[in-house]
Amino acid sequence: MILDGGLKWQGMSFSPRDMEFVSGKRLSQLDVCQVLRVPPQIIGIEGSQTFANYEQARAAFYEDEVIPMVNGLLSELLNFLRKDFKLPPAYKLIVDADGITALEPRRAERNKVIDGLTSLKVDEKRAAMGYESAEGGDVILVDSNKIPLDMAGADIPPLAP
Repeated sequence: MILDGGLKWQGMSFSPRDMEFVSGKRLSQLDVCQVLRVPPQIIGIEGSQTFANYEQARAAFYEDEVIPMVNGLLSELLNFLRKDFKLPPAYKLIVDADGITALEPRRAERNKVIDGLTSLKVDEKRAAMGYESAEGGDVILVDSNKIPLDMAGADIPPLAP
């Protein structure tokens, strides 16, 4: 009776067949991610999608897939160039992982741990973080305002019996 007045029926939601298509499309995306070993969070597939999960997925993708694959390609390129240019075996081409922004949170955490170590000299800490040695860096700093170890307790008079 309502449609007799010139109104047309128009669907407002997905039919069961359309919903199966959408679900199939999502499964296809997951299959492609699984084959290429790409975390689904990176391409925006619905699921447990928080910022921390995305950040961790992105870092894991670079560490587990991208860097080893590119290092393998660079190794093959170097082997190819070694024949023509007679490069010594000591030459290596590798990815500079410190330049990858997706790995910055892990690098910052690593540097924080290294900086907290009290058994390393300043220059050893700087080398582990990728920095050049500093003048006067051949010392171990201890707590109590981070003074050199050999100065710790130097001005303390002996205790009276």
